[in-house]
Amino acid sequence: MIRYRYQTAWKRFFASWIDAFVLIPFIWGIDLLVLLLDQEGFRLVWAFVSYQIYWIYTTVMHARGGRTVGKMVMKVKVIDARERHGIGWAQAFRRESVFAVFALVLATAYTLSLADSGEDARMQTAYVLLDLSYMLWIVLEWITMLLNNRRRAIHDFIGGTVVIRTE
Repeated sequence: MIRYRYQTAWKRFFASWIDAFVLIPFIWGIDLLVLLLDQEGFRLVWAFVSYQIYWIYTTVMHARGGRTVGKMVMKVKVIDARERHGIGWAQAFRRESVFAVFALVLATAYTLSLADSGEDARMQTAYVLLDLSYMLWIVLEWITMLLNNRRRAIHDFIGGTVVIRTE
């Protein structure tokens, strides 16, 4: 039987959406700046950097207190899997490492496709396949989370963490 403290699946889902909305003003602000500057080099750099923002945000927030803004609102927290203490920088980074790799690879493919001006269909196809593989990873994360009693997703196993209710 799943204990109440681990029933976090929906809370985690909504927390991730809240976190996305927290980051939107920042991303749109930089997008507007890039549009106004209209510099090709800056546009390519921002295309690359924008992919990194979410995993960096979650890593920093989890390392500094076990919670992102979304997790604070949804009243859940990331702690060490042994449930003795919070997590530090190393665990937070390990927990987000797969997302960081996906972000780096997707950003590289996207940036290269932008630099190519859309003339190479192979690069666009590669980007779409990478994007689909990322979506498959998310599905595997959810399946894993739903199939164990402590609701740990794959990234929780990698990071040695568990998400618990704080209410």
